[in-house]
Amino acid sequence: HRGTVVGRALTRRDGRFRLVARPTAGGPLTIGVPAGRELLPSRGVPPVIVEVSPRVSLTASSTAAAAGQEVLFTGRLLPAPADIGLGSRKGVVLEWLDPVRRTWRPVVNARIAKSGTFAIPWSFALRGLTIPMRASVPTEVGWPLLPARSGVIRVAVR
Repeated sequence: HRGTVVGRALTRRDGRFRLVARPTAGGPLTIGVPAGRELLPSRGVPPVIVEVSPRVSLTASSTAAAAGQEVLFTGRLLPAPADIGLGSRKGVVLEWLDPVRRTWRPVVNARIAKSGTFAIPWSFALRGLTIPMRASVPTEVGWPLLPARSGVIRVAVR
């Protein structure tokens, strides 16, 4: 993958093989037999396309808050942008479930650090509701991983 060996396997007598690999990003994966600095066959074989699903975790400083009180949402994206050779230009969106429209709506956009961590402070204005929240990592130009979402955290606003 991108000139780096991500896995090795031995063929069975019938020519079949099983390759377990852990590429850190998506894209074409070339499979072949090493011959010097090349892989054989050197052409005519379509690459295997790899799609990598990242994991997003999300925690909240509190799941019960007064209206106007700040709640800090923190999380982590794995693999981190630095793990796949990107800087801290990846975005994350904090979303809430609209109880009327029953759709997820964006609250605020933030940036993910090179380490994969993020922190988003948020204050709730409405009282008497329990508001489901989650973090989404959308597809962006140049981002080689699939979109991802965290689990849901419910915050009771009193």
